[in-house]
Amino acid sequence: MSSVISGNLVKEARIRKKWQQQHVLYNLPYEDARLSRVENAHLAPRSDTFRSFMDAMYMPVEPLFCPYLENQTMDVFTIRAKILILLDDPTEEGCGEVEMSLRELENRGGFEGGINRQFILSCQAQVNEFRRTNPDELVAIIKEGIALTYEEFDESDFDGDMLIFEESNLLHTLANTYQRQGKSSTAIPLLYRIHEGISRLPEDDREKEKKLAPLLLTLTNFLIQEKKYSKALESCLKGNTASIKRNKGKYTPELMKIMNGC
Repeated sequence: MSSVISGNLVKEARIRKKWQQQHVLYNLPYEDARLSRVENAHLAPRSDTFRSFMDAMYMPVEPLFCPYLENQTMDVFTIRAKILILLDDPTEEGCGEVEMSLRELENRGGFEGGINRQFILSCQAQVNEFRRTNPDELVAIIKEGIALTYEEFDESDFDGDMLIFEESNLLHTLANTYQRQGKSSTAIPLLYRIHEGISRLPEDDREKEKKLAPLLLTLTNFLIQEKKYSKALESCLKGNTASIKRNKGKYTPELMKIMNGC
């Protein structure tokens, strides 16, 4: 891992928790200067040092790079993959299968951790948004999920912090819910902040472009509804790049249709 990527991750985690460097180092055998040099990419930490910094902030390392569930066997990842496929193109029947799979996961031992619970809530939120559940109930689910990994979160002022785990999916659903409530002035700025938060993930993050393409499609549609055509075209072009890069062109036909209309 490069010094830039590791340093950014350590710094992002510390700022997110509103900690000073001394707080991170409280129970660690390192000097302030070492942490400062790591955060500023002047020093590439050894893997055990990097892990020590992240552990001190209660931020597990692996899910930052591969969004998987904590302490689970391979069959759980198979269930997770099935759920994600069903939610990628939701239908009523598929949502019913998702709910059964989520119940299966919840009933397993060792599935109570915060990251695992956030995955459950994120999937439930996406199912409920597809079904047009009462917005107030849906917002409550989303905010419960965000609170599991993001302390003192305020969707109007999170300044494009790096979004990890299920945070971007939860917030994307939140933006859709706001739009459904007729709150475009809230939904569109939120989508821009989510875009910034996803963009700050490491370049080699395997989920980065997968999250960007559908997000930019949503943003494009919302901007068109508000007749902001030049911004919609800009978003459309970025979305098409993300679609081709990591989504096998899945969103390209729809984006191209929109592009031709702009």
